[in-house]
Amino acid sequence: IGPVPSGKLSIFKKQFTQYVNVFGIHLFGTSKVPPVKLRHAAIILAEYLDNDEDGKPDNPLVVEALVARDAFLMMIATVL
Repeated sequence: IGPVPSGKLSIFKKQFTQYVNVFGIHLFGTSKVPPVKLRHAAIILAEYLDNDEDGKPDNPLVVEALVARDAFLMMIATVL
């Protein structure tokens, strides 16, 4: 987990302070999201895309489609 990268993603820097990339899919978290929760989301996404856990997406066409559309997941902390 690191800061939101510069470039085309810098538009997210105002709202999000945490960033992870999983197979080219962007995950963002606000400063109030515990890093462990963002890491957990990244692990679940990675396992979903790479179910046999060989380090490669099981269906590269799915990942290519998501990356081509700049897919992202954002996490915010909420208090009920």
